[in-house]
Amino acid sequence: MRKEMNIKRLICACLAILCFSLGSIIVASATAVEGAIVAPVSVFLDGERVLESERGAVLVNAVTYVPLRAFCTLMGGGEIIWNENERSAFVTSPGLRMDVGEGKEYIMVNDRAFYCPSPAFISEGTLYVPIRIM
Repeated sequence: MRKEMNIKRLICACLAILCFSLGSIIVASATAVEGAIVAPVSVFLDGERVLESERGAVLVNAVTYVPLRAFCTLMGGGEIIWNENERSAFVTSPGLRMDVGEGKEYIMVNDRAFYCPSPAFISEGTLYVPIRIM
């Protein structure tokens, strides 16, 4: 029963962050990085700032990205295993298995492939994923 509640909580929190991020993101300052416009942003959930701008969410070409580890911690944890050869992370928590890699067009979630038109990227040792897929 507790595992089921954690899964429901994770799903609800992901949907809530997605909904609130569309209307509650504050753009701090913009800089150009490799031809893209990058702006640090803060993400709010229920009026509370949940991800700070520094080493937190960023806006890249109109897509909000969040650091995978920080987002997973925010959503209640889970285990994250980094595969340096594949440049990908494998996330597990009760009811969730997710494989996301740098530059990959698809993210695997519970053995299902989800198309990701804005692929994950690595910056300063941090894997960033589009919040839309989370």
